[in-house]
Amino acid sequence: MELDKVEGPHCWIQWKGTGVCMDFHCACGKHGHVDAEFAYNVQCPACGRVWVMGSHVRMYEPTEEERKKMNVWAIVVAE
Repeated sequence: MELDKVEGPHCWIQWKGTGVCMDFHCACGKHGHVDAEFAYNVQCPACGRVWVMGSHVRMYEPTEEERKKMNVWAIVVAE
């Protein structure tokens, strides 16, 4: 079930049960927060909808000024 295809620069996540901290914004308008080890799917406390977490993440390129202020945490290993 891969419904969240992304155009342009992006990456794909293989969920392995790792912890996640995320802000949640449901279609019903409810906003909340999730801290979980296994967030493969999430249920809205207001409307009860269940959402499957996508595996595509958009990537944003920082400006040169922003880049100078940040540390690089990971480097891609070429295949």
